[in-house]
Amino acid sequence: MRRIEVLCSAVIDLIAAGEVVDRPAAIVKELVENSLDAGASEIRVEIEGGGIERLVVSDDGGGMGEADAQTCLLRHATSKLRTADDLQTISSLGFRGEALSSIAAVSELQITTRLVGESVGTRVSAVAGRVTECGQVGCPPGTLVEIKNLFFNTPARRKFLRSPATEQAHAVDAAARTLLAARGPALAMIGSGRLLVDFSPAATLEARIGAWWGPRIERVYSHTRASPEAVVSLYFARPDETRGDNKGLWCFVNGRFVRDRMLQRAVIEGYRSLLEHGRYPWMMAFVDVPPDSIDVNVHPQKLEVRFRHSETIFHAVAGCVNAGLALTPWLEDVSVSHARIAPGLHRVWPSAGTRELGAAYVPGAPQADRSQAALAPDSAGGRFSRLTPLGQALGTFLVCCDDDELVLIDQHAAHERVVFEALRRQEHAGSIARQDLLFPDTIELTPALAAQAQKNSVALVSFGFDLAPVGPNRFAIRSVPAALPSVGTRELVLDLLDELGAIERGGAALAAADSRMRVLSRCACHAAVRAGDSLNVAETAALLASLDRVDFGVHCPHGRPVFQALSRQELYRMFHRS
Repeated sequence: MRRIEVLCSAVIDLIAAGEVVDRPAAIVKELVENSLDAGASEIRVEIEGGGIERLVVSDDGGGMGEADAQTCLLRHATSKLRTADDLQTISSLGFRGEALSSIAAVSELQITTRLVGESVGTRVSAVAGRVTECGQVGCPPGTLVEIKNLFFNTPARRKFLRSPATEQAHAVDAAARTLLAARGPALAMIGSGRLLVDFSPAATLEARIGAWWGPRIERVYSHTRASPEAVVSLYFARPDETRGDNKGLWCFVNGRFVRDRMLQRAVIEGYRSLLEHGRYPWMMAFVDVPPDSIDVNVHPQKLEVRFRHSETIFHAVAGCVNAGLALTPWLEDVSVSHARIAPGLHRVWPSAGTRELGAAYVPGAPQADRSQAALAPDSAGGRFSRLTPLGQALGTFLVCCDDDELVLIDQHAAHERVVFEALRRQEHAGSIARQDLLFPDTIELTPALAAQAQKNSVALVSFGFDLAPVGPNRFAIRSVPAALPSVGTRELVLDLLDELGAIERGGAALAAADSRMRVLSRCACHAAVRAGDSLNVAETAALLASLDRVDFGVHCPHGRPVFQALSRQELYRMFHRS
């Protein structure tokens, strides 16, 4: 066996750097946190090549003197801790003293800084952690850190970086999360000469969150509740404005963005029955607790925290969410709307003899389009076609029967599988048929989503969507898949861009075929009829016939069951009949 030896400082520095710096986004987070701790009111971030080629963070904070400018590049050098007791009451964002040292170890770094009150500044340059230059320079108060050629001396790590567009998207998220957590300072982020994020100094937090979420959210609501254990401040959209993943749910603790499952569960618990299954809210939850009641030193990048009284915090957050939702002005309107449609949730149809299968329609398509997409009945009389539709229960389930069974069918899951299989057949045949829109729908995107749209334009066309740029962050939707209704295209495009971003973040672990199936599933979900949609007997018959024509018709694309059947014997046993 090889002898045990102490690693040399160069290797130690690279290992430490790997714990803090894994991509440009991590550098953005660390440097912006340093700017905030320095008291900056305005921060500017510039990136080129996704931050791999060049990354600059400048601020108007307190700055550093010459001695501090050199010392800050040493490992474990910090102004934010002095004794072990300080670890129990951490109030600053960066405190480990490894950020600048770790960044310098894997890049070409230059710091230009001037201490407030001094007439001259300092410039320090380093390559691979070794200082190459230090001297006085004229500059404004504050600090500017410039990083070039990231991971030039660790090619193995550099090759695992994603495309510049992907790295830029991660960096934008990191900057926005860190600045929104601070709830005050301004941020301007530039990517290859293009403004990506603009949190102006005069904007309220609601306005900044609304700008970050983009035009898909009509209004940002807020609610705050204070208790001795925590102050919980919420910023959220209406419950009917949702998304298909939890990327719109951000949690902050004491001004720090965290990925805490307990807090996310608490938010979802607060929504209870207001969220459709598989949908997630737009919510930013800020939780402020005494510094000595949490441990923020449990993750190298400080993305996790440990609460001393987690159950108390859970109930505080869930209660605040529930109270905030109950007090918002739109909730009463929603409940009144549901009360008005309640009688329509239970519909009983005439006998099967009235079914006009020759005029069957595709459920969920606009009335004007349904005749163009008529489905002929299955002349072979398959498992579903043989059923007799009796009615619709709770606006969600189709009630059917045959000679020996009572069958309940989830209308959304069933139609979702039908549309999914139609799209999949077209894709296997070579291309998905497109329908040009007579009047293109214009959509405004956030800078991050606009970058996704440009990068994935070819992929979107392959799925039947043609998006043409018509201005800064504005696109015209010129065509959609012919199998989908033309209504709701903007919401679908937004969800697809989110899905493509999630697939990209999944990387090589997500197979190409699985990626395409996820996109097709998202399209099918949008096109399918939903809970509360009324289907007439002819539409129901067409849906039943369509289920007989698809593979795996007993499950939706997400794996949920399409139907449940009760046999005659089971019903007899339930009612104690012999």
